[in-house]
Amino acid sequence: MDAHAAWIAGSILGLLAACIVVGLGTPIATPLFAAGALVVGHAAEWPEWFATAGGSLSLTMIGPGAWSLDAWLYGHRRIDIDGQ
Repeated sequence: MDAHAAWIAGSILGLLAACIVVGLGTPIATPLFAAGALVVGHAAEWPEWFATAGGSLSLTMIGPGAWSLDAWLYGHRRIDIDGQ
């Protein structure tokens, strides 16, 4: 990966990471971050990026947290396991 492409990929991943931290667009940002981390990890041969992609995919399945901007904008979601 040349320097220009690495700079662009790092900028995009940084923006996606900022969205994930504040919880804005979590269902969209986390799979995009995982895909970007896999591409960067494969191109740079850094195994740490594969662990980062796995963490991002697990966050995709869990969803945004209670204190995220997504929860504030769209309302809190509650899963009732008991059914009562």
